[in-house]
Amino acid sequence: MKIDFASQKLEDAANGEKNGTFSELSKIIRRADGKNSQIIPSHIGEVLNDLLAANTCADLPPSTHPHPLQGDRKGEFVVDIPHQRGRGKFRIIFRPNHTNDQNFRIDNPKTITKITIIELCCDYH
Repeated sequence: MKIDFASQKLEDAANGEKNGTFSELSKIIRRADGKNSQIIPSHIGEVLNDLLAANTCADLPPSTHPHPLQGDRKGEFVVDIPHQRGRGKFRIIFRPNHTNDQNFRIDNPKTITKITIIELCCDYH
């Protein structure tokens, strides 16, 4: 899929900033889960690679548990961030980015080919 980011700061964090240290991504993880988090930047990198490798949202590996959100987050989707103990509570949140695309349908994952990442490590529960 084609991936955009909601902000330059998120894109820089996902790409390891200019120096490749992933310090900003580590800060995002610590803010979400504390300093003793089981999540490390490479876990998020694995999921981002899955998103890049998939042609559509329907092609994502089942292990990422892709699904739409409801309520005030309707129109957004999530994928799980795995960690050492399996599926956790943290997610990457994205929304389809299909402006003026007549083939796109929000209820059909096979039509979602472009996304904008909103959050890299979020517990919305």
